Amino acid sequence: MKTLLYSFILLILLFSCEQLPNQENIDNALPEVSSYQFLEFKKESNFETIAIDTLQNFGAVIKNMERLSCEDKYFGLSFTENDTIFNLTGYSGCPDDTSISCYFNVNRIYIKNDSLQSYSGAIEKMIPIQHLGAELEQISNNELSFRWDRNVLKPAMIHLFIDDKFGIEKTKSVLKEITREFNKINSVHGAENYFPYFIHFESYSWLDIPAPPPPPALPEIFPVEEID
Repeated sequence: MKTLLYSFILLILLFSCEQLPNQENIDNALPEVSSYQFLEFKKESNFETIAIDTLQNFGAVIKNMERLSCEDKYFGLSFTENDTIFNLTGYSGCPDDTSISCYFNVNRIYIKNDSLQSYSGAIEKMIPIQHLGAELEQISNNELSFRWDRNVLKPAMIHLFIDDKFGIEKTKSVLKEITREFNKINSVHGAENYFPYFIHFESYSWLDIPAPPPPPALPEIFPVEEID
């Protein structure tokens, strides 16, 4: 009788130990915020996710993206910020690729570290990344920002550069704002691809490139006097 009782208790303990991890996984599940492009790319068989929580800085993110680009893979970025998992996509070409990519008919957004160029286009006027939502609203209020004959915005081409002197937390914070604000404006307009966006991870800042010098002044032209 004691043997039967001990066997029964042992089964209960084993069953409880097997169920506990599953329950913990359910309790510890974090909410996810994913971009439309990430969900589409994830369907591809050669898709790979880069977990940037384990990387040191922005430059390390670019190196991983370049490696996957050289392997002709689709890839996305995933990280945890404020108890939420963020998933999005980005682009950084293969260093060995000599082709030139051209992007026409886009809404360009330039971000350096945790600041972005204002919609007015003045390079000297940088605003905090937390104002990105207001900038997107300004873009959406301009009829020239829309695709021709369609109530859909031209894609946003985001030129992103973050100095390696900042840790990976700076990169995560900026990517969190980009993901949240674009998801917000798309949800307001009822379409996930109302305002598609692409992030170009760059090893230098376009905002640091000096403007070309002004053209030389035209020579003064004197009227020709007619001689009788």
